[in-house]
Amino acid sequence: MAGGLLLAAVPGVQAQEFQLLDALENAYETNPRLKAARAELGAVNERVPQALSGWRPTVQVTASAGKERSFSEGGGFSAGAGGNSGRVQETTSPRQGAIEIVQPLYRGGRTVAGTERAENEVRAQRFRLENTEQTVLLDAVTAYMDVWRDMAEVRLNENNERRLERQLEATRQRFEVGEITRTDVAQAESRLAGARAERIAAEGRLSSSRAVFREVIGREAAADLTAPEAIEGLPESLSAAIALAEESNPSLQAAEFDEQAAERRVREREGELLPEIQLRGRLSAGRETSFAGSKNEAASIMAEVTIPIYQAGLVSSQVREAKQVENQRRLEGEVSRRNVRQETVTTWEEWTSSQAQITSLQAQIEAAEVALEGVQQENAVGARTLLDVLDQEQELLDAQVSLVRARREDIVASFRLLSAIGRLTAEELGLDVAYYEPEEDYRAVRDSWFGLSTPSE
Repeated sequence: MAGGLLLAAVPGVQAQEFQLLDALENAYETNPRLKAARAELGAVNERVPQALSGWRPTVQVTASAGKERSFSEGGGFSAGAGGNSGRVQETTSPRQGAIEIVQPLYRGGRTVAGTERAENEVRAQRFRLENTEQTVLLDAVTAYMDVWRDMAEVRLNENNERRLERQLEATRQRFEVGEITRTDVAQAESRLAGARAERIAAEGRLSSSRAVFREVIGREAAADLTAPEAIEGLPESLSAAIALAEESNPSLQAAEFDEQAAERRVREREGELLPEIQLRGRLSAGRETSFAGSKNEAASIMAEVTIPIYQAGLVSSQVREAKQVENQRRLEGEVSRRNVRQETVTTWEEWTSSQAQITSLQAQIEAAEVALEGVQQENAVGARTLLDVLDQEQELLDAQVSLVRARREDIVASFRLLSAIGRLTAEELGLDVAYYEPEEDYRAVRDSWFGLSTPSE
């Protein structure tokens, strides 16, 4: 599915496609929720070099310097016949430095398991980012269509209010000449007051929708919006939609990688019960560490083996905990699978239902327009009352409002279906934006041995 995914069904509506696409592009580039999800993925990327550090050496340098004064007192040799007690005082300036390198050779398989666990966590987080991207874009579509719907409802209610004002004026004139009663005037006044109240309520809903539009998309809604009539690239059947969702839904794929990460976590914890082997090298030098004028130097390289015997039951408990988490992730994967299936079925039914409603409402509006014209003509010759005209006008207005809402539901449901099958992304929609490439940020840090700057800096 390329940039032509949004398909206008009638000629002459090219601008509407760009209006909706512009809104999606702005949301993709400016939405803080999506940016936060990218930063979260960047943080999870760092778990891989942290795990790989188990293969790398650690280097440590220590140094010390200062003054030291010592006193000693006791029997000593003198020129006198019987010896003499003496007191000795000595001041030294000890200085010492050392460098130590420790190279792990074997850590019970923890480094391998930890690296695999971190890599699966990165893959899971990428799909969570994709899910967030789909959610943001779906929110943008919903906000856009809500504003479009509320604008249309305001226009319909304004038109209805103006029509009722004209009708009330005509009714008052007919009352003044005695053609109708005061009751007819009251009925017209009542309908006008109700129409005015509904118009005010519609304007309030439009203001709220505009606020949501600004929050999600990051800019004010245009003075007038039009909606695409249809979308290409949707599944042809419910079974096909379910199959695509189970294959490509990002939340389901994230759950699968979470389960694999939890499995590696168990192996990582079990590695703490196995021996460790490391190579330790040390080089040190010092002056006046024992007495004034003394020097010492030392160098060593040692292979060390550490065999855990008993760790107070801590590691055993951590292994059991990791196994329970693994089981939890497996069950959560099944929950995600059921949720995805349910969401796909629900969205499919909403989409097909809205299309059927649109067809029925269009037929209802055509019939209501014909009926209104007939009732107005019959009212002119006295065969119908004013109340009949008002009722028929209200029926037509209700059908028009219902059609607007059904069209909104049709577009939103179709985009929700795209989200369920994992295709509501900037790249799938062909948005004209700079796509975020998670692999680039990952490669920038995976084999990094040092450095404090993030890929975005």
